[in-house]
Order: sequence, then C-alpha cells, then structure tokens
Amino acid sequence: MAKGFLDDLENAASGSKVVNTTKPQSAYKAKTIQRIPVTYFDAHKELRENGKTSQLFTGYILEAIKEKLERDGAL
Repeated sequence: MAKGFLDDLENAASGSKVVNTTKPQSAYKAKTIQRIPVTYFDAHKELRENGKTSQLFTGYILEAIKEKLERDGAL
C-alpha cells in the first residue's frame, strides 16, 4: 500500500480530517468538428440578430445534438 494511504488512515483514526487531493475526471471531451458549412454560421448569426436565440454557436450545436440523440432514443 502507498504510504499516503496509510498516513490518511492513521490521520482518520486520530480524528484528523482526510482531504481528497485527487483531481476529478471531466465528464466532457474536447472535439473539433471539421468542415461546418458557412451557411450554418450565417443562419445562426441571423437567428441571433433577430432575437430568436441567445445561444452562442457552440451551445446551439450541443443543444441540437442533444435533441437529435433524445429523438433517436439514445438519451
């Protein structure tokens, strides 16, 4: 066993606080989408200018993916 674990166990037994110093895993994955048609950017810009959405383009894409996955029964 690692020395750190034994120290934590000993500190816990003596009433000291055990602090978890491990970094939590992210539930997200960075991914680049390649070759998005310019017309999609233009259409989104028009929606924003007309007040039909307040989302940035990335958020708009994520919402669209989520809706499609739900509609297809994957979520």
